[in-house]
Amino acid sequence: MTGPVIPFGKEFREKYFTLLDPKVYPVNHGSFGLVPTPVYEKYIGAIAGHYTYPDKFYLHQRETYIKPLKEFSRIVNCDYRNLAFVDNVTTGINTVLRSYPFKKGDKTVIQSTVYGACGNTVKFLQDRYGIECIEVPLNYPISDKEILDKF
Repeated sequence: MTGPVIPFGKEFREKYFTLLDPKVYPVNHGSFGLVPTPVYEKYIGAIAGHYTYPDKFYLHQRETYIKPLKEFSRIVNCDYRNLAFVDNVTTGINTVLRSYPFKKGDKTVIQSTVYGACGNTVKFLQDRYGIECIEVPLNYPISDKEILDKF
């Protein structure tokens, strides 16, 4: 499936990021949830809709949540009831790791370039449960094969 060519740069920003102060040039988009204006407008509309009839989702729109879970479950070959949407990767990592029944002596493996919040979760698990964390050092540039060989 191909769509129209999206012109990146100033034109793209002016068209899709209309709420962003034109004097600001963010370089860390992923950490703070900067989304295109049409996405933001849909989000605000969904919140407003929720407040006009809070029970509607649970009574009539539940399938709008379940349908993409079912579709994704086929890709990852699991029951859709074992999946959930989360706000971001940090929330997902925390949800999974903090709910796993770790025991003293269990081991986890992370790379030295792990995202800080995810690494902090592993440190929490070390302190809380006495698990061992094995850190694999990665120094870039490095090839895919070299990374795999380290594990």
